[in-house]
Amino acid sequence: MPSLHAGLAGHSPFAANPATQTNAHHHPSPPLPSSGVLTPQHVVLVQALPSGHCFALPAQGSVILGRNSADVPPDAYLLPLDDLDAQNHGVSRQHCRLDRHASELTVTDLGSTNGTYLNERRLEQHRPYPVVHGDRLILGSLHLAIFFVLGNESSAQER
Repeated sequence: MPSLHAGLAGHSPFAANPATQTNAHHHPSPPLPSSGVLTPQHVVLVQALPSGHCFALPAQGSVILGRNSADVPPDAYLLPLDDLDAQNHGVSRQHCRLDRHASELTVTDLGSTNGTYLNERRLEQHRPYPVVHGDRLILGSLHLAIFFVLGNESSAQER
């Protein structure tokens, strides 16, 4: 099960290291993309609120947001939210999935117990919804923000 933290052993293209994990106290809020459109040059950042911890997503593919679990498919990447007290926030093991394609990002609730919210609207399970710069996700009671930044505006470009 590749995960953000397992990336330290080289299993994940977006390993938790200084290049992909940042803290909002060291970086200003990412600016809105001039076109408002996700391009291949953008890095997608998931920022935990209010802690400010940020994680960069891979340039293509899917990432499951949830808790460390052996249940994650071997070909899937997991962004474990355990360090953010995910279990106490009601985050499921496989809570939701972010799918990135060149110019589109979607979120899909994977049948979570406590729901996934996009800008305070509860999502129907197993249905993809478009995500844009500045959107807010709530997984159980864990708050996240999504930002698109140009690769040269973020230290995450060195993945």
